[in-house]
Amino acid sequence: MSNGIRISITLLFLLGLCDKSDDAVDPEIFGELLFLDDDGAFARDIVKKYFKQAYDRMPSIETSFEAKDLDELYKHAHFLKGSSAMVGLRRINAIFEKIQYHTKLKDESGKKNIPESEAWIAIESLIKQSRVEHRSAEEELTEFFNELEFE
Repeated sequence: MSNGIRISITLLFLLGLCDKSDDAVDPEIFGELLFLDDDGAFARDIVKKYFKQAYDRMPSIETSFEAKDLDELYKHAHFLKGSSAMVGLRRINAIFEKIQYHTKLKDESGKKNIPESEAWIAIESLIKQSRVEHRSAEEELTEFFNELEFE
């Protein structure tokens, strides 16, 4: 695939998923992944591995939540925050950043102290939100890579 075609495909993708009102995917990071090879196979592989890791890690997150283990939950959230940033998944990254703050009994900005009970309520909601965001991002990226194969 030529650079011109890759740029066009990338721009169409980014315009569809990365408009100003919806920061689901970081266009710079995802664009860099796409430019690492000619056909997008490397990016597709990285994205698939991310989702496998994320889905494999979710039971540990849920177990840590049920056990009320803030330290363990912090470690899992930190891992997924970093992994999601690597593939440019902004909303997912933001969710796990907030979980990290809450495990330290801080508000979503990481600045203000909050009661532990409030942190657990927020964490539960964020875990549910992460499941929804993962499914949505996986569907969108799978569709993108399927369309890329037909170019």
